[in-house]
Amino acid sequence: MKKLFVLLLLFFSALAVYFFYKPSKTIQTESLVQQNFTKIDLPQEIQSIYKIEYNTYSQKLLMVAKQSDSSYGLWSYDTNNKNFEQLFHTDGIFSDAHVFVMDNGVLYFNTGNPARLYRSNDNGKTWKTVTENIGIFWSMAQQGDTVYGTLWSHNEPFLYRSIDNGLTWNLWKNFAEIFPEYAVPYSDTDNRNKLRHLHDIVVYNNALFVGAGDVWRPTLLSEDNGDTWRQIWDDGFTSHILDIDKNMLILGGDMAHDRGIAVYNLNEISNTSSTVQTVWRPEDAGEAWQGYIFSMVKLNGEYYAGVHTETLRGKQTQKYGILNSKDGYKWEKFVEFETDTALTSLHLATDGEDIFVSYNEELFLLGI
Repeated sequence: MKKLFVLLLLFFSALAVYFFYKPSKTIQTESLVQQNFTKIDLPQEIQSIYKIEYNTYSQKLLMVAKQSDSSYGLWSYDTNNKNFEQLFHTDGIFSDAHVFVMDNGVLYFNTGNPARLYRSNDNGKTWKTVTENIGIFWSMAQQGDTVYGTLWSHNEPFLYRSIDNGLTWNLWKNFAEIFPEYAVPYSDTDNRNKLRHLHDIVVYNNALFVGAGDVWRPTLLSEDNGDTWRQIWDDGFTSHILDIDKNMLILGGDMAHDRGIAVYNLNEISNTSSTVQTVWRPEDAGEAWQGYIFSMVKLNGEYYAGVHTETLRGKQTQKYGILNSKDGYKWEKFVEFETDTALTSLHLATDGEDIFVSYNEELFLLGI
């Protein structure tokens, strides 16, 4: 019992550090301006922001925010008239939250505690609770009326599916059952499984791409709508750009095996031996950037990836930033930061004209 208590204490302590640790603010606003950043002042009701997405239907930027009264919610920012608006408010212990914008205009706001998925079909004016106590999705993808959600969890690498446009949800694939050889503990004293959660997901015709973690971090591909799965990369992708015009899927990695960015040729889906081409590694940045990439965007035919840090890796400082590529294969440093603390936050979104950056809890406009 004492051993179990210690394990639980370590686990929830790690969660608290991950979810509530404040990212570094050692990079001052003045240096960001020099990097062609323009700070966008948040209203006094918002204390800080995290993940951002652009809603092309409402033409507004969506932001997961911690509010000045320590509650949490979803806000929008009208990039034309510069107005902020609160779309959703939630009480409770807010361990994490994600916002998703689907191709059909439906919005989802997913909170970790309370573990609920909220759905809106009117650009956030009204919301309906569609799941409770499932947990938080890392990513969602849709094709027709079928919607998929990848669960980011403790030892539950589950893929959920809705076949009625997100109104009801069911567990569809349990990857611990598909790959039982990896659903085993780290060690005798650590009950986290080597395969314990899912990351990003892409659906393209009958093909599904899923990134997984934690020790075993594969990118998995199913060419037959989920019946069979095989590994195509030894990093479980956490972000992506699907460029159908160029038959290219760009994958942003989660630092596994010092991988960073890979490209998959969509013309190769029917080739059962096809794999990805790794095109950028952290050491390619010159001074060993980290390779945690949680957001990628395409603007004016070019690609951008936000790279953040999660550990100093035994160093006094760590460099990271934003990468740019003109073709998806050759990536170069576009903006570089340096921090003396372990955890930073960096998310990108674009309205088709500019790139917005959620950087260490603040909002910026990146000059291109």
